Amino acid sequence: MTINIVLGWWVIPAAVTAIALLISAWRSDRSYSHGLGAVGQAMANAFIFLIAIVISLIAWLIWSLAA
Repeated sequence: MTINIVLGWWVIPAAVTAIALLISAWRSDRSYSHGLGAVGQAMANAFIFLIAIVISLIAWLIWSLAA
């Protein structure tokens, strides 16, 4: 059995995904907070990751429509 992996156009949306998630991880707030501040901080970090996931999905959608 032979498995071929060809580096094609799928590398571009994969790179967009990796870059978006790395930037969102870098931008997330890691400072210590307690009480309701921690809830707001967690929601803001989740929103940043949500934006990265939406950007990734848009990149994959464009790739699937163009292929």
